[in-house]
Amino acid sequence: MGQRSPLLQWGELQLDPSNYEVTFRQQVVSLTSKEYAVLELLLRHPQQVFSPAHIIDRLWAGGDSRTDATVRVYIQILRQKLKQVGADELIETKHGLGYRLKSPMS
Repeated sequence: MGQRSPLLQWGELQLDPSNYEVTFRQQVVSLTSKEYAVLELLLRHPQQVFSPAHIIDRLWAGGDSRTDATVRVYIQILRQKLKQVGADELIETKHGLGYRLKSPMS
């Protein structure tokens, strides 16, 4: 028997690691592999605030020279794609600190 990865859920957003699919209200959200990785990181640690440097360390190879601006661009694109399916303001910016998921109750 193969071990199935648990479904990650935040409100009506679901990420299924077994097939790399993200849905919101049963609508598939088409993401690049890096956008998917950023969202998965946030979903696996929903209350944690991730600084751009921490995201870079976790998602890019050590020799790769990425900047905070790179992370801001990925967050912006991810927000736009989520907004297209009705998942507005899912990722919040903690100014001076980084990013985390906004409570689904807010």
